[in-house]
Amino acid sequence: MKVTIIGWYGTETIGDRAILAGLISLFSKTYDGFEIKLGSLYPFFSQRTINEDYSFYKEIINKDFKIKIFNSQNSKELVSAIEDSD
Repeated sequence: MKVTIIGWYGTETIGDRAILAGLISLFSKTYDGFEIKLGSLYPFFSQRTINEDYSFYKEIINKDFKIKIFNSQNSKELVSAIEDSD
């Protein structure tokens, strides 16, 4: 399953991190495999946060998964992510 999520996820906001962890947990329970494209206003910060939290995400679902960050302000990247999603 390919999923696009658009949000912030980049400033140490514990609520955003918890929401993303919950979504990852839900997708893991619902689908055999999934891939996330995460739209961000500031992809650099979001990538840093994902890098910091990735081992935790893997721990809560007991498997690897793919997460790719894109600039949601770039209309071409946004449209491409949405069209590529299930």
